[in-house]
Amino acid sequence: MAREEFIVHTPREIEGIRRAAAAAAYVREKVAELVRPGMSTRQVDEMADSLIQAQGGKPAFLGYHGYPGFICISVNDEVVHGIGRPDRILMNGDIISLDIGVDLDGCIGDTAKTVIVGSNPSPDVARLLEFTEKSLLAGIAEAKVGN
Repeated sequence: MAREEFIVHTPREIEGIRRAAAAAAYVREKVAELVRPGMSTRQVDEMADSLIQAQGGKPAFLGYHGYPGFICISVNDEVVHGIGRPDRILMNGDIISLDIGVDLDGCIGDTAKTVIVGSNPSPDVARLLEFTEKSLLAGIAEAKVGN
């Protein structure tokens, strides 16, 4: 059976999406680098907002279906899409999921990363993150036409 080809996005839209994705990736890496024990998740949220705006973008999640945060921040076993709070203080060894969405000229870049706050993670946490990343990369390697 012949596979139908159709256009989902124009080349111009794809370029806009790439720029938004690059901005989101930059913010993701900077936030991951700057997160420290003692920060509140609200401080992380506000830091991300500043970085998003410095890239010329807007936080894509803010206001989406009423979402009140700039990014999604989940700590340890919290379910995804956590909201930054001034009373949620990060501790050394916490696992924090950073989900970043950037709206750049109407195009959206959305990316996430899980990092360990501070240093000296437990062996179980380090192993969890190592094998989760390996699994992600194996899945990405198989994401191709026909699979």
